[in-house]
Amino acid sequence: MFYRYQEWKDRLHNFNDHIILDISLCLTLRNLLQVHTSVNRAVEFLQLTTGIEFPPPETILHAYLQFEALTDHEYKYSCPTCGDYPPVVIMGVHKQTASPLSGNDIEKPPGNFKGEVNLEEFWESLSKEMISRGFVANGRHDLFAVPPSYHFWAPWIGKNTRHSDTVLNTEFEKVTEERLREELFKQKDDVIQSLCHECAVESTGSRSDLLLRLSDEMKSRSATGGWGVIMCPCGIVYSLKCSFQAESHRDFADLLLS
Repeated sequence: MFYRYQEWKDRLHNFNDHIILDISLCLTLRNLLQVHTSVNRAVEFLQLTTGIEFPPPETILHAYLQFEALTDHEYKYSCPTCGDYPPVVIMGVHKQTASPLSGNDIEKPPGNFKGEVNLEEFWESLSKEMISRGFVANGRHDLFAVPPSYHFWAPWIGKNTRHSDTVLNTEFEKVTEERLREELFKQKDDVIQSLCHECAVESTGSRSDLLLRLSDEMKSRSATGGWGVIMCPCGIVYSLKCSFQAESHRDFADLLLS
């Protein structure tokens, strides 16, 4: 018989039978994240304050996320002033969380995929993955892992704001950097020179030189992914979307239409 200690009444959260967090520490990490202090910084602070070496910050983060995945949250993603459907919204992108994945790392959608994803099923699957990290030994395959894919990757929109649990994610229809490069190489010399001027890129040299400079400029500007956010003027977040590719109007259109 296997017994796993998990008694929250003792104010302890057991991550993997080796790392056990005090509940007050979990709540402290939550509050620090809400004031834009990362778990890495929090662990560094605790080590400097106590003089005790902590587990790696990534492990502490996984333990904290498991705690949150097991917690029933009451946050409604809705502003008491602006209501469930604010007449004015502010849209922005948080690029510091840009994805390290390339287009080749992401599973392609099936041919009949129309850009509709069940939000509740997706986020429930992510919660299960966070919980399972405490049960799966390092190096072993996690049956609950959620691989990046266009057809099972959903934004989060508050329950009272979204039309239904089925939301849009049409990111697979974005024009990729590879496609842009292919189109660039098809252009005539005068068009390429004009693009160099518009992008403030040196326009002297051979056609190959210009194409190489434009490709480098395109790569430097096209940060991969990030968090798309929609909030009301009061600063209350209504929806979040994690993108694989550089942000575009399509990301926010998906959120607004959902």
